[in-house]
Amino acid sequence: MKDTRRSSQISVTLWGIIIIYIVIMSTITINRHYTFRTAAYDLGIFVQSIWSTISKHGILYNTIEEFAVCTNTHFGVHFSPILLFLVPIYAIFPYVETLLIIQTIVIGISAYPLYLLSKELLKSEKISLVLVILYLGNSLLHGINGYDFHEAPFAMPFIFLTAFYIEKEEYKKAILSSIFILITKEDAGIALISLGAFYLMKEEDLLNFR
Repeated sequence: MKDTRRSSQISVTLWGIIIIYIVIMSTITINRHYTFRTAAYDLGIFVQSIWSTISKHGILYNTIEEFAVCTNTHFGVHFSPILLFLVPIYAIFPYVETLLIIQTIVIGISAYPLYLLSKELLKSEKISLVLVILYLGNSLLHGINGYDFHEAPFAMPFIFLTAFYIEKEEYKKAILSSIFILITKEDAGIALISLGAFYLMKEEDLLNFR
């Protein structure tokens, strides 16, 4: 009974921390935009790309990259199909703030699969919660979150989730999760290569995890 209650309290604390992060960082990023510290590179590119897709001007078309690198779609610069998942949301809420908040939510929620992965490896809810706090409190993460909008952060929850499913030996789910990493950006596959190398060395007992 005590274990169930403690687990429930940790779960509430975990999601409380995630929500606090999302609220604070959303406020910071929106304030940054309102005080003219965002730019055409890169926020303007994504806003126009998604708006163009909705208004049928072209799939992820934007005039910035057309002028700069002579391509009539963002796909000509980066392979990021995951951006198409934002189209229906942006169609309902067609505001710059929508993208900034979505990015913050994705980064904040990435702490949950990190928690699951940590708990699976360390067998400790408390230590896993501490790791989440350290993760969300990391200034490098804040830098990613606070600098306009990019597609790369959308790979973060799936990287942790893929590792978690591999640890659980749920390989079909790991493959599905890894697909979402690959459609985030062309170089996101480096994360999968790194995971593959890690588990290969672990399997061959090259890391001496004993």
